[in-house]
Amino acid sequence: MSVHEVTVDVPDGLWMTSNMRLHWARKAERSRGLRYLGLCAVRHVSAMARAHIVCTIAYPGGGRADPANAWPTIKPLVDGMVDAGMLPDDNSHCLIGPDMRRAPHRAPKHHHHITFTIEELS
Repeated sequence: MSVHEVTVDVPDGLWMTSNMRLHWARKAERSRGLRYLGLCAVRHVSAMARAHIVCTIAYPGGGRADPANAWPTIKPLVDGMVDAGMLPDDNSHCLIGPDMRRAPHRAPKHHHHITFTIEELS
């Protein structure tokens, strides 16, 4: 079993939260961009049958944050990882999580940094 850490830099123009009310076309554009970022981020990670993923999110501000609200950003990133062949699917048989946490440090202004800790399961 192996553990990989991959960090994805998400600019404000791609960031989505559960609280946002985006037009479907804008949401689709952002999702496409995020999916591509996820695919590129794990190209060096070998394929695995099952994994547990923990997402640690660094926010640009020091205020309150609800990491679970980042789901609309996390989902297309994980879909991109599946597109890259890291996992056969993101269903419950292949993937535990992703579990979302807040990072203790800040990301640069106008960006969110998401660190994916990917643990291969037997």
